[in-house]
Amino acid sequence: SDLKSPIIREEFAHALVLAYEKKAGKVASLSSSGFSDAKQSYILKAKELGFIQGVGGNRFNPKGKITREEMATMVAKLCQTLGKEGHESQGKFKDDGSISVWAKESVYKMESLGLIKGYNGRFSPKKTSSREEALIVAYGIVNLK
Repeated sequence: SDLKSPIIREEFAHALVLAYEKKAGKVASLSSSGFSDAKQSYILKAKELGFIQGVGGNRFNPKGKITREEMATMVAKLCQTLGKEGHESQGKFKDDGSISVWAKESVYKMESLGLIKGYNGRFSPKKTSSREEALIVAYGIVNLK
């Protein structure tokens, strides 16, 4: 499939679980409580690990697209599970004001770890994440020092 196309929530959750299991060297446990619209094992694992949340109403919205700031937040939670915190960088993106308050710390911590980068000094937090970006992030997680 086209790597420039948007990645959906269930695909990204799957990629993150695979990256976690490879990096941690163990199989993740399943959550006992799933979502009303998503019962896949990798989504239950991601929920149990704490790096995904629903969209409200016990729903995950598995076919929904992910913004770059949502991706950064999910990756930051995964890295925290792995004991890789990152730090807030001194430099700010030119569009720092458009990064949601709930995502800002994650964006800069993931940038400090080299997992998520900007474009020409901008982060573009509301831009939909592509499959290519998700693969690069997953590869980066597996290869974190």
